[in-house]
Amino acid sequence: MREQYMRGGEGFIICYSVTDRQSFQEAAKFKELIFQVRHTCEIPLVLVGNKIDLEQFRQCQRTDSEMDNGNDKRKGETIGKKDG
Repeated sequence: MREQYMRGGEGFIICYSVTDRQSFQEAAKFKELIFQVRHTCEIPLVLVGNKIDLEQFRQCQRTDSEMDNGNDKRKGETIGKKDG
């Protein structure tokens, strides 16, 4: 079912928790699965890191490059309850 939505989607938003390293790794897997299902990496995709208000528990840094695979220069964003 998930792959069916990936085939039909015109863009994707992938969210992860900055306080959970595993959620970041799962987000990277979702990104790769989308590229695999679509047979291209030319797809609008936004990575959103959530829970930045819990800075003291942060496990994922802005410098993490697991989502960057060479020419993949997608924009990322982080949000938390302080942002509204």
